Amino acid sequence: DASWQSDNRHGVCVDFRVNSTTIDPKYRNNSTVLERIDSLFNAIEADTLIDIVSIEFCGSASPEGNSIVNRRLSNARMKAMEKMVKKHNSTIPQDIIVYNDHYIAWDHLIELVSNDNTLPRRDEVLQILCTEYPEAKDWNGVAIDGRIPELRKLDYGNIWYLLNQRYFVQMRNAWFILVTTRQELPKPEPE
Repeated sequence: DASWQSDNRHGVCVDFRVNSTTIDPKYRNNSTVLERIDSLFNAIEADTLIDIVSIEFCGSASPEGNSIVNRRLSNARMKAMEKMVKKHNSTIPQDIIVYNDHYIAWDHLIELVSNDNTLPRRDEVLQILCTEYPEAKDWNGVAIDGRIPELRKLDYGNIWYLLNQRYFVQMRNAWFILVTTRQELPKPEPE
């Protein structure tokens, strides 16, 4: 009878251009990430003792668009990642897949801002990011996250501009978290 080792987690993230849902190998660090995905699935396929026990697909958009557009982008990015992964392994059972289209990964932005001591008014930005605001409307009357107008007010829009320049590119992405287990062969009985 075989025994099982603890879970191994593998996370991979690709980035997207503004308003894009196409995985571009030439954009940012995507070529390296795509090579890592190839290596990961080749290793899983080559080792018959490895089982995929769960996989979570996630998608995210940066906050400068309205809610409708950002939800569509995050969902489409998540689906693009799933489609790419299924090209590598089309036998992943549907019942082990979890979908998480964050819409806007505010927690990631909080982490980025927290780690940047050079951002002016950082404490105010963090306070806004960590507060739930009611949904607001953009200048076209379309729903947006309530944090957005609060952030745009800071320093006459200069803080919003800095957030956009420094961090928003890092929020336009999709990723997957793959959990595998490796079956161990039984140890031979001592003679």
